[in-house]
Amino acid sequence: MTTPTHWRVPPCAKLSWRRWPDESEYVFYHGATGDTHRLSELAGMIMERALAGPVDTAALMQWLLVQGDAAPEATLDQVFTSLSQLDFIEPLKTGPGDATG
Repeated sequence: MTTPTHWRVPPCAKLSWRRWPDESEYVFYHGATGDTHRLSELAGMIMERALAGPVDTAALMQWLLVQGDAAPEATLDQVFTSLSQLDFIEPLKTGPGDATG
């Protein structure tokens, strides 16, 4: 899979989340679907960033390399695929400055 360069939270998504102190998992509620999901620490961190603005795939890959991930592209492909199946994120078709996606 070719990973898009940027991802964002879909404009129609109504996400709420919580992470308890000393826990490595996140809990996200998708208000548009009414579903609640537990996310891994990495997926939750990516979602925190995505809620603040577009997520840069290259920056995340570099961060994963620094953290010791030997296959950051495969890791991100898996996480982005899972998050997009939940309708938590979607690829931006152009750069992060394009609000239309």
